[in-house]
Formats: sequence, structure tokens, C-alpha cells
Amino acid sequence: MDLKIPSFPQTDYSGIIEEANRRNAELNKALDEAAEEREKRYNDGVEREKRMIELLESIDKNTSVLSDMLK
Repeated sequence: MDLKIPSFPQTDYSGIIEEANRRNAELNKALDEAAEEREKRYNDGVEREKRMIELLESIDKNTSVLSDMLK
């Protein structure tokens, strides 16, 4: 009995793998940039809030003497 094993053509997946790796790298870069931008916006907000608190404390300190002055 002579069994013949079918021959299948070899598929070259290297191009597909390279494209997937390229897209993965682009996606990782975009995610990193988005994370950096989000962190920058958060830090800017924290700094703005600190400055606002300092300003309000300064206003409170400067206006607290008004009641004494009006007596």
C-alpha cells in the first residue's frame, strides 16, 4: 500500500508578522503619548489648584484686617 502524503504550499508569514509588529509599535507609541499628555494635564491641574489655594489664603489674610479697620 503506497500512501501519498499531500504537499501543501509553504506560506510566508514574515510579512504579516512584520506588519503586525509595526502596527503594535505604533499603537504602543500612541498609548505612551496619550499617557504622557494625561499626566501633564493632571499635573497642570494640580499646580493650578495649589496656586488657587495660595491666592485664596492670601486674600483671606489680607481681608481679615478689614473688620478691625472698620471698627
